[in-house]
Amino acid sequence: MKNFRFLLPYARRYRGIILLGLLSIPLSQGAQVWIPHILGQAIDELAPAWARKPGAPPHHPGLNRLAISTLLILGLMALRGLFQFTMRWWYVGFSRRLEVDLRRDLFRHLTTLSYSWFNRTRTGEVLSLATADIEAVRMAVGPGLMYVINTVTIVPAALTMMLLVSVPITLASLAPLVFLAFVIWRLSPRIHSASKQVQDQIATLSSRAQENFAGARVVRSFVQEDHEAADFARESARYRDYQVAFSRVRGSIDATIIIFANLGVLLTLFLGGRLIPQGGFTLGSFVAFVGYQLMLLWPMIALGWVAALVPKGAAAAARLRAVLEQEPEVRDRPDLLPLADLRGDLEFRNLTFAYDGGEPVLRNISLRVRAGETIGFVGPIGSGKSTLVGLVARLHPVPDGTLLVDGRDINQVPIRDLRSRIGFVPQETFLFSDTIQENIAFGLEGIVPDAVLRAATVSTIDRDVEEFPQRYDQLVGERGVMLSGGQKQRVAISRAVSVDPRILILDDALASVDTRTEEAILRQLREVRRGRTTLIVTHRLSAVRDADRIMVLDRGEMVEEGTHEELMERRGLYAGIFEKQTLEQELEAL
Repeated sequence: MKNFRFLLPYARRYRGIILLGLLSIPLSQGAQVWIPHILGQAIDELAPAWARKPGAPPHHPGLNRLAISTLLILGLMALRGLFQFTMRWWYVGFSRRLEVDLRRDLFRHLTTLSYSWFNRTRTGEVLSLATADIEAVRMAVGPGLMYVINTVTIVPAALTMMLLVSVPITLASLAPLVFLAFVIWRLSPRIHSASKQVQDQIATLSSRAQENFAGARVVRSFVQEDHEAADFARESARYRDYQVAFSRVRGSIDATIIIFANLGVLLTLFLGGRLIPQGGFTLGSFVAFVGYQLMLLWPMIALGWVAALVPKGAAAAARLRAVLEQEPEVRDRPDLLPLADLRGDLEFRNLTFAYDGGEPVLRNISLRVRAGETIGFVGPIGSGKSTLVGLVARLHPVPDGTLLVDGRDINQVPIRDLRSRIGFVPQETFLFSDTIQENIAFGLEGIVPDAVLRAATVSTIDRDVEEFPQRYDQLVGERGVMLSGGQKQRVAISRAVSVDPRILILDDALASVDTRTEEAILRQLREVRRGRTTLIVTHRLSAVRDADRIMVLDRGEMVEEGTHEELMERRGLYAGIFEKQTLEQELEAL
């Protein structure tokens, strides 16, 4: 049960609802447990002489006596129905509230986790957590817990009434339950293992489906539809096999419960049927005893259902707990002071950075960026450019004392305050499945039409928007599939500019636009860059020719620094890259 402990704060939150559900259970079962007793008394009133105890005086029940018994039974049935309804109302209500809270908290927590966690985790696994796993937990702690408490309440009450009728027959009828407990104990580990396999395979299926839907163009381009369909069919068959194995174990428990529970009833019929003619049992007592025994039958069946439900919920809870207990690598410290304003002054001090304890991707980077400067970062692929600018937005954990913002260690600046003043265009452009306007205004508090129009002008996407049927209300499709690569990048640039950032980071943001569009965007950006600290990562050196300074990185180290003219004069790595790109452009123009 340790897997469910993380749910205790939620239980405390809804302790009033849980308490009302708990109060409804004994009231419902109390009403139910008296029905067989009153029914037995009524039958004894009507029973023929041979069914009564020896020496019992003959009597003729009146209609009033029978009417009272009938009304009592009807009243108890009505009370049982009422309290059973309230019991289910409160417990199901609690489980649904728990489901909403878990899904909300999981989503909120996922938004805080670092990029490295998402790099290690498949999207399908995350989707499975938010759907199937939360549903399994809800079923275990909602209906599952309700039936457990229901069983714990009704079984002692029914057994007490059975013992009052006949101790020997009660013990004889309960003998099969000893074997039942042993069987359930032996099968419980198997059902837990089978349920975990089912949950894991759901995550695998979700991942396969998500990857194929997202990569539909690639699959079709390489004519791999049949191959991917066959792979998915194999995973589906594996899921079927796991479900069959799970159902086989669960079916074994259900069948065992039904067999042994009915065996107890047969023993009662055999022993009690022989005692009635001998005067050891009245007919009414026998009927009441069987009624109590049948009253135990449903809890036994529910126990089998719960025996399958709880392990499945426990496996899902373990997966959820593992994610919810995952600490984000980048998080605020408790002793932070709010950032009143941001000038955009940056300083790197011998910064060395590595991912997850691996080899350093940045080594001894020292650089001072004055507020309002435009700095270009160029170099071969894998030289650490994107990592360096990502550290400014604290996308990765920054070693203490290696990066300062306005003279303060970046780790002493609240993440929300810092990122709200940064406009970031990442290397991998992502658009939401919404309108162009919504994507541009994503970082704003609501839609600000003027800000959207100004930002669209900066990236020159406004010219394309005028040609769309719905203009700024045009839907871009999932991940912006309805737009070209260049159009998506320009929408992303507008999104970054629209928030009026103090620090603007463009990570290869012009890679997908043509040369003419690039020149038009750079002209617009010159105006935007005034008074803002701008960091431009690019493979096209034309994008940083007019930067205040250009930093050349190679294998994680800063090997050159200067203006375009200064670097060309040095005839180093930068000059070689520039001349190669110039030659390629001239050849393309021929």
